[in-house]
Amino acid sequence: MLLTFSDQLIKFGMWPAAILIFCLVVLIVFRKRIDPIFDKIGPAIDRVRKAGPIELTSSPPSQQPVDVRAESPPKVFHPLDSPLLNDREEAIRREIEKLFPSDMTGRVNTLVTHLAATQLALAFESINKLIWGSQLDLLLHVNSVLNGAAVDELRVFYEKAAQRISSSSGPHRCNASSTSIA
Repeated sequence: MLLTFSDQLIKFGMWPAAILIFCLVVLIVFRKRIDPIFDKIGPAIDRVRKAGPIELTSSPPSQQPVDVRAESPPKVFHPLDSPLLNDREEAIRREIEKLFPSDMTGRVNTLVTHLAATQLALAFESINKLIWGSQLDLLLHVNSVLNGAAVDELRVFYEKAAQRISSSSGPHRCNASSTSIA
């Protein structure tokens, strides 16, 4: 059976008509509940109409461009120029002036003593890191190996630690009597 154009139009045009009728029925039945929504949408549409087309500008026409040239060159950040360091320096200066108000030799001697103590503390921390840091790497590796680690495998960690230690501390030897560490 051949369908004519009008039959196909009715066949495929009925579902949009059915949806349109359904929407009209829903609007009529729920009109009182839907009215507040339309009351909010209406003013928003009016604001869009009043605003007109949207234009993007870089600056309002009433303002002049700002001159961004600086009189002095920008300050380059220096690692020793920090607020925390500046505060600490001022505290040290106040403390030194309190202890030695007019004795410059006493100030210098005190500062040299404190500098030496700080350098020794830094050296001790570095040595501590060398000793315990290399051991921690080794222990972490041994703990990750289930069946234990061979001495030759562990020698890599020893050699890395020995390279970190300065040559002034003398030669380093690995005297291992066993072939496996469990």
